[in-house]
Amino acid sequence: MKNGGLREAPAAHGGKMMNIGDVIFQLISFAAAAVFLFAVIYVFRSLNKRRIQLDRIEKKLDALREEKNEKV
Repeated sequence: MKNGGLREAPAAHGGKMMNIGDVIFQLISFAAAAVFLFAVIYVFRSLNKRRIQLDRIEKKLDALREEKNEKV
C-alpha cells in the first residue's frame, strides 16, 4: 500500500471529473422544469382571476337589469 498503509477516500463523484457539458445540461433541465412549473401556476392563477372577474361583472349586470325592471 502507498502512503504508509493509508487508503485514499473515494471521491464523491466516483473518481470521475464532471464534464462542463453535463453541468450545462443539468442547468438547462432544471430551468426547463422550473419554467414548466411556473407556467402551470400562472395559467391556473389567471383562470381563477378571470372567473372571479366574470362573477363580479355578472353581479353588476344582474343589478343593472333589476334596476331597469324596477323603473319600468
